[in-house]
Amino acid sequence: MLSNRQLRDEQWSEDGTSVSYTEPVNLKATTNEAVRVQLADLGYELHLDLRTFRLDYQSKQMSYLATNYFKPVGGASAKEQRRFERNRKTVYYGSSLHFMRSLIADSLAENGFQVVEVLQEPSPTRDQQVRTVNLRRHLRKNKDGNYLLMGLSENKYAILYHGDAEFGFGEPDLRYSGDILQSRMFLVGLSALTYPNGTCGDTNLIFSGDIGDRKLAWTLPDDYYPPRPRHKKKRGQKI
Repeated sequence: MLSNRQLRDEQWSEDGTSVSYTEPVNLKATTNEAVRVQLADLGYELHLDLRTFRLDYQSKQMSYLATNYFKPVGGASAKEQRRFERNRKTVYYGSSLHFMRSLIADSLAENGFQVVEVLQEPSPTRDQQVRTVNLRRHLRKNKDGNYLLMGLSENKYAILYHGDAEFGFGEPDLRYSGDILQSRMFLVGLSALTYPNGTCGDTNLIFSGDIGDRKLAWTLPDDYYPPRPRHKKKRGQKI
């Protein structure tokens, strides 16, 4: 199949198992059977049955739809289990799963998220112009109990995450002195299907930036919920 593509400067390896070429082409892939992926830092073995996978080299956007099964690693010590849980919390907070659950619960601000519409992109001669939007108004619940995110295809949206690395939440404030994780959200099509647990049922909703950069190694089961975060004790406050 690769040979028929007439790729530029095509070079095959000596054993014939790989090929390289100078100009990248967009990639689509599926799997014939479940692929096993070891998520050693999270304490899972992921069985992934890939339905669709798309990688556009020009826009640098990646999306995939798959069914998966997470098998917990057995025989882990108490110390390893604590490490797994710390890593799982790090993966969860600020993720698309955390974001979508917060959106469904109408608690984006309480979970450290802020969504803004990008009115003007930055340039050497002008600053970026944005305005805060209420994304919850674009979420509709259908008769099946699922949700549809609608009316976003013609606009540009940025997601700012102000969450605390230790406690996992924070009140959004543009004056916040810590690091702000930034992502972009794109709706390809008229709507995107979202289930009550925060997972997306199609590939119409695409993330870039911090959320988009979280690859397969940063994947959690759909039923994962982090332990309830401890509240920070403010000066003079009794808990």
